[in-house]
Amino acid sequence: MNEERVFLEKRFRELAAQAERRGSCTYTPFLTEAEQAVLAGLARSLPVPFALNGGAETCERRIARFGTPAEYEDGDVWPIVCLKVAAKSKRFMEELGHRDYLGAFMHLGAERETIGDIFPGEDGAYVFCLETAARLAEELLLTVRRTSVTVERTEPPAELLTPELTEETVRVTNERADAVVAHVYALSREKAQQLFREGLVFRNGAQLMNDSATLKDGDILSVRGYGRFRFAGVTGLTKKGKKTLKIERYGAKK
Repeated sequence: MNEERVFLEKRFRELAAQAERRGSCTYTPFLTEAEQAVLAGLARSLPVPFALNGGAETCERRIARFGTPAEYEDGDVWPIVCLKVAAKSKRFMEELGHRDYLGAFMHLGAERETIGDIFPGEDGAYVFCLETAARLAEELLLTVRRTSVTVERTEPPAELLTPELTEETVRVTNERADAVVAHVYALSREKAQQLFREGLVFRNGAQLMNDSATLKDGDILSVRGYGRFRFAGVTGLTKKGKKTLKIERYGAKK
């Protein structure tokens, strides 16, 4: 077990113990999917339950909350701010991507763990972040690259809260995770299995190392560098004995 994992586990246990001892919820900064997988492995050994939230269903970076708000009378409130970073003039706006917005925030001095998912669009981006990063951006963020921008707090748009999914069908011999991933992303079976070995595949937020795992209806798979999709079950059987599966693909990965 490497030092980083040991540190993470210790920190998660401390936050869970604090929530139980103080009778109020405790929170982490934004966690990567790999960090969320470490937390998932501790679920049964923690003294209080935990929940994850990134601000919207489509978010991959998420905050962990230890404790149950209803029991502690904290209210179901998460310390997540949604910012709209918009170009002052769409006419003179450069083509900006995720790295540009992330770099602009970090150039202000914001820590990476205070910034969640970033969703670029035609006239700017929606950025999920903690209060510290939000205040920095509100006070100091004037440009992203050479594009002048405005910053304001807002509610996440409907397309992030309820994302549209594109339905597709794939034909495989069974519901093995590696077979489905290979077909969804047009990869060789060997390449798909390599992604599992490298820890780049996550099922329902937990790292999935077992490439032969059978997918179940409703499972959401995230493949680092490729995207996310929801497994919607078996819909039929071909004459050659292959199964027809329905998957629902999320939009481009942010």
